[in-house]
Amino acid sequence: MDKREIRRRMRAARMAVSSAAKSRYEERIASALLARDDVARAISSRSPVCVYLAVADEIALSAFIGGVRALGGVLAAPRWNGSSYTIARLGGSLREGPMGIPEPAQDERVEASDVGLWVVPGLAFTVDGGRLGYGGGWYDRFFAASPSAPRIGVAYPFQVISSIPQESHDEPVTAVVTAPEERTVGFFDSGVGGLSVLRAVAELMPYESTDYIADSANCPYGGRRADEIREFARRHVRTLLARGAKMVVVACNTATAAAVDELRAEWPDVPFVGLEPAVKPAALKSKTGVVGVLATKGTFSGRLYRETSARFAAGAKVVTCVADDFVSLVERGVLDGPEAEAAVRARVEPLIAAGADQIVLGCTHFPFLKPVLERVAAGRAEVVDSSCAVARQARRVLAERGMLRNESSPPERRFETTGDETAFRAFLERLGRISGRALQ
Repeated sequence: MDKREIRRRMRAARMAVSSAAKSRYEERIASALLARDDVARAISSRSPVCVYLAVADEIALSAFIGGVRALGGVLAAPRWNGSSYTIARLGGSLREGPMGIPEPAQDERVEASDVGLWVVPGLAFTVDGGRLGYGGGWYDRFFAASPSAPRIGVAYPFQVISSIPQESHDEPVTAVVTAPEERTVGFFDSGVGGLSVLRAVAELMPYESTDYIADSANCPYGGRRADEIREFARRHVRTLLARGAKMVVVACNTATAAAVDELRAEWPDVPFVGLEPAVKPAALKSKTGVVGVLATKGTFSGRLYRETSARFAAGAKVVTCVADDFVSLVERGVLDGPEAEAAVRARVEPLIAAGADQIVLGCTHFPFLKPVLERVAAGRAEVVDSSCAVARQARRVLAERGMLRNESSPPERRFETTGDETAFRAFLERLGRISGRALQ
């Protein structure tokens, strides 16, 4: 292959990467891989090279696969057929293999001599080359014939796969590729409520890119078992980290109460920011000595709420009210009107009657009802929302770790829902603009 043809294919590969990438992070990773001389040589000469990709699904592969195809390369990866591994062509469609490791969905076999580039999904490496993920042992048999072949690890800042069997015959990586400057702040919630927190974060840190998951298919979390919520939370965290999140905001009080301790234990290097009702500032501001708290059943039953309430109530009397119906109102987009006002009045009046002059919103859905809450309270009580405090904590943690993104280029806003896409998009449109940039 002459130099002119190689340049032509490289241009085609860059265009393919740009069109297939779902984020700047993914585009930078794919472009960095394709820019390596050893990768280009492997594709053009069919000399073997192995790229270890840390992925939880197709996210990190799609742009890279598109670029390699444009270069004329043949990709392959190990695939488990039930009793042994085979060599399968990697065409972009993946399935979950043993221990949750992604692998080619189709058993399209290919001869090893025809493959110039091997891709092993399911590995993660730190920037300094330390091994964090799974792989090696089962896969190295495919590379035993080429012991000097380059093995390039794609570095993710955090461990994507939590269970890490230590294989004595793992091969070390010879180079590491990363693009940490394009990482996002990840958010997840049981639905649209966490957008109230994202909005505050975007106002405080307008150049930070964000990635938001609304688990509306499983909403509300308030009445679910703690083990269910923990499993939902782990699933969302894995997805966010695989897409390049540098921090995860658990933008749900109920999920924080049920899962944040376990998440921090499972991913000790990941900064997690959780939520708890703002009982302390409300107690300090209260003149009557009575603080009302509106939250879901799941939040009130969590250890975190019980401990913080007892510790920070500062001698004030705390009156609680379960308001799970507020969540369904917000999810349906009923943010004002007779139905919303009747539901709010039924919860707020008893708190005020009990002497509360501070009403704490203990669920991220509730700030979307704040205009109604304030209208019903009519100056008799102040409505306390913790979204801005959470945003300040997120900024403080990022600053301490040197992770703040200070670029003047516009950030990315990624949104995903497990529920009704049309309803979710309609809610985003009602929110309008975040930090002067249209929601996408």
